[in-house]
Amino acid sequence: TISDIETRTQELINTIITLFPNVNSNLKGSREIANRHISLTSGSLSAFGYLNEDNSLNVFAGSEIRYSTAPNSSRLKELRDDLIEQEIIEYTNGRYVFAQDCTFGSPSGATDFILGGSNNGWNYWQDDKGQIINDSLRNI
Repeated sequence: TISDIETRTQELINTIITLFPNVNSNLKGSREIANRHISLTSGSLSAFGYLNEDNSLNVFAGSEIRYSTAPNSSRLKELRDDLIEQEIIEYTNGRYVFAQDCTFGSPSGATDFILGGSNNGWNYWQDDKGQIINDSLRNI
């Protein structure tokens, strides 16, 4: 029956989320607001994402990370190694990129991971109008 299929589908989604806790599923029922799509550029590096209402940040597949910079903490290095092992980050065309969407607890956590150091992500990510999100989206 349709009810059985829906139940099995939700169980499968929950299993996948358990196996890959850093990956965000769009099937969680969240609705996206257009102005919360954000981007980060640093030199030739680009990353794109979505700022959730709880201020967690979904970094989209295809976003790049600066891997030439050694992370400034063992926690960041460990997370990078884990995400490469889980194939969430992959080496493609001479760059490290997200192979899947990945959720971070905050813009700063995502920025630290992407740039390899301690950064205030609210001052790096920009909205679709080019304003830093600290000015346009913080505390909305």
